[in-house]
Amino acid sequence: MGAHRKLLSTAAAILVVLVLGGCADGNQDRRFDDHVVSRSLVDRYPQGTPARALLELMRAFQFNAPTAAARYFAPAWRLTPAKMAPAMRTTSRVAAAVGVPTILGTLQRGNRAFVVIRWGNLLRVPMERVSGEWKLAVPGSFRKLLPAAGP
Repeated sequence: MGAHRKLLSTAAAILVVLVLGGCADGNQDRRFDDHVVSRSLVDRYPQGTPARALLELMRAFQFNAPTAAARYFAPAWRLTPAKMAPAMRTTSRVAAAVGVPTILGTLQRGNRAFVVIRWGNLLRVPMERVSGEWKLAVPGSFRKLLPAAGP
């Protein structure tokens, strides 16, 4: 498998893990509106914040918009809209079927952050600021966000 395909497969796997993490709540009676990351939800978070960028990425997946989604991946992913399009067909259906995550907070230090969400499970989503915009970081690209407390 080529390096680009491997990165795309990894990106799709991460989204599926994030999305399927939300399936654990057992609530099947939600209205459709509860499953879509709405523009009004995105607008609750200030522009230029990791939480807003994550919600924009989720929204792009839900609406099968590979061009919009590609801009929210860090350059290390080496993803383009054309590379993302095949995986988006599947992941957008899954993303649209799962509820909206609850943003619990953001742990940020400089150009790195974890957006802490509840989506069935408690998850820390790694984000990094690249050229002034927040992007989904490659998992494991930074192990420690905040230094240990010390004197």
